[in-house]
Amino acid sequence: MENLLLIADSTYASKDENGDLYFRGSFSAKTWERYLKIADKIHFICREDKKIYSKEVAIQQLQKCPSNRIDVSFVLNPKESFSNYFNPAISRYNKKLLKDAISEANGIIIRTLGCVSASFIIRIIRKNRKKYLYECVGNAWDALWYYGIKGKLLAPSAYYTEKKLAANANAVLYVTEKYLQRWYPTKAPQIGISDVDIPVSTTDVLEARIKKINQRTSTLILGTAGSVEVTYKGQEYVIRAIAELNHRGVSNIEYQLAGNGDNSRLRKIAIEEGIDNKIIFLGALSHDAVIKWLDSIDIYIQPSMLEGMPRALIEAMSRGLPCIGSNVGGIPELLDENSMFTKKKVKEIADHIEKMSINFMKEQAERNYLYSKKFYDVQKDNNRINFYKAFEKQCTT
Repeated sequence: MENLLLIADSTYASKDENGDLYFRGSFSAKTWERYLKIADKIHFICREDKKIYSKEVAIQQLQKCPSNRIDVSFVLNPKESFSNYFNPAISRYNKKLLKDAISEANGIIIRTLGCVSASFIIRIIRKNRKKYLYECVGNAWDALWYYGIKGKLLAPSAYYTEKKLAANANAVLYVTEKYLQRWYPTKAPQIGISDVDIPVSTTDVLEARIKKINQRTSTLILGTAGSVEVTYKGQEYVIRAIAELNHRGVSNIEYQLAGNGDNSRLRKIAIEEGIDNKIIFLGALSHDAVIKWLDSIDIYIQPSMLEGMPRALIEAMSRGLPCIGSNVGGIPELLDENSMFTKKKVKEIADHIEKMSINFMKEQAERNYLYSKKFYDVQKDNNRINFYKAFEKQCTT
């Protein structure tokens, strides 16, 4: 494809003191490689981070633009302030930018949309006789609903935008196999490919895990990776489940939490439940440190109240860990049905922990290790590129 238009207007682009361009979040060099394989040139539309970073900070915190084949234009965010929302000049600017970009593109991929209405984008695409592929990378409703009053006000609009984009697309790539498909259905050609990539694990990982389970000590170490500051990760319910087990006479449990953020809320809950000596806050860990930590614990728990396709859970599975998790988002696509509980249900969590026999742990360790192979890079990348190329053929007909 000569000219690909990629729209992800919830993503920010930043510059360092030398004017070099960087991106946040999921737009790594590996992500860009996918698009560069199908396009000679990419016009990327996103938001602008007006802060100028030092080169050192930019390299540490952001993802550098990997190619001079990527041109960037910035939309203005009408939801950034009250005055922006009622400023017609912002709407006019965004609409002209997108009209011009769509008219020049050979094909269009929409990843996120929030600064211009879906109806407008779809109308302009159809008017120009162009086609678009929609990448459904998350549940807009869940992503906003748990972020206070403002999030609850924005969630319905974001939900209907995502639903309309999927319904009218010429092709849809979902990052789940079933979950997002139920929320945002399409009749167009579709595929489910997770955007979580994990390195290939050798069989000695599983062998080491089985050996560890057979040599299980009296203390059972549980673990969760994720921010300890946000409430929707659900760690408080595991803390309360450990207190429940304590009341049942099961006291040989330790819960380790890896993740950044202020842990004072969770620490207070542990103190109130009288089990603060059983709760260990590890803080933020490097990726290598996370892998070593996963190998050191006995059970991984994903107690989230909302979730897409959780990378931390998949990495835990790839280390042969027995895992339990809440029945939300993409978690039911990953875990055995006997390893899931209803979100926020403390007694269900306690029951799952209490029933963890050595035989069940070994069974789940092998099951999870084998299932995690679905997330190895090579096959997923091939499937994704083939889907992009099929869309490219649509654009030429």
